Amino acid sequence: MSFYEITDWQSNENTAKATIKLDANDPLFKGHFPHLPILPGACMVQLTHHLLDKAIGQKTTFVKSGAIKFLIPVNPLTEPELTAQLKFQAAEDGSYKVEQNLTRGDLIFFKFSGLYQKH
Repeated sequence: MSFYEITDWQSNENTAKATIKLDANDPLFKGHFPHLPILPGACMVQLTHHLLDKAIGQKTTFVKSGAIKFLIPVNPLTEPELTAQLKFQAAEDGSYKVEQNLTRGDLIFFKFSGLYQKH
């Protein structure tokens, strides 16, 4: 994904925290929407997937979502940097329950919970 860069990464057994720098010049933002760029919700969900794969060092498949809440639109011109906080719990069957928030300070832009399966 070229619309973001991870500029800071911390992870341990069940959590990860990333500083995400958005590239407002990426073509993604020119089409969504012209004159008012907004990070698409599908990209926020995909970001969760990428961060989980990075945190566990393995590829996963998205199985299903729980709650998905888009609380505040993310404009890369006014919010060029976000914090992604990921919590994940492995089950014996190789699945992962995942929760993620995208924030900046006290502002929460996106909340997600879902289930992924290791390949």
